[in-house]
Amino acid sequence: MPTSLLSPCSCRVYKALLHGDLVAAKEVEIGDAPGMRELFLAEASKLAQLRHPHVITLFGLSLTPDKGVVFMELCEGEGPCVVCVWCGVCV
Repeated sequence: MPTSLLSPCSCRVYKALLHGDLVAAKEVEIGDAPGMRELFLAEASKLAQLRHPHVITLFGLSLTPDKGVVFMELCEGEGPCVVCVWCGVCV
């Protein structure tokens, strides 16, 4: 069962297992508005291309009819916050 970490906006962040590894799973409400699914996929694709020591690694994503889930590197402990790319809120 995933552990809820944050719910800053239209997304929720969970600590979860992906292929046996602990990851952060960000669940984003994409609803049924035209273009939201495509926007979600486009933004996730851009995140997947980023490679930098100060940027969290994106491992993959999953889609349901009304939600998208992004699986990314889990950063625990104190330090700089991560800004949600979908809403701009620090998570």
